Amino acid sequence: MFDETNTKDWQQSGNGVFLLREIPGQWIGTGPERRPATENEFSLSVHHTDRDRLIETVIAGKIADALNAAQWQSEQPTDGRWWLAVRPDLRGRDFQDLSEVYVNEETGEIWIDWPTGKRVSPELLDGARWLKRETPSDPFAQGG
Repeated sequence: MFDETNTKDWQQSGNGVFLLREIPGQWIGTGPERRPATENEFSLSVHHTDRDRLIETVIAGKIADALNAAQWQSEQPTDGRWWLAVRPDLRGRDFQDLSEVYVNEETGEIWIDWPTGKRVSPELLDGARWLKRETPSDPFAQGG
């Protein structure tokens, strides 16, 4: 269930995944129901190629669960596949939400849709957060 007061956890609403933050100095409600206003710090929407809403919702839930279990880092990685969260004030056409990127070990370049995509501009990396993309284990490898 989506909770507009939760600023600690990634949450799912339909095919969207959100991380909220408090808006300093802004409040909602009065009296005992008064609480800080919130807005999206990060958000992403899942879009399945067949536009199947049920599949989109399931995938969004799995992404939210994975992000809540993971630890983000501010240190730029040197190789491999990562989630990249660009600071909201630096986002534009290419970075509306989280992006899957590849960091080339030989050159240090960061690519979206590597090797055929485009290189990420170094200016966008100021204050960015990184999350390692782990390959899940095969559920059938242990007779599961």
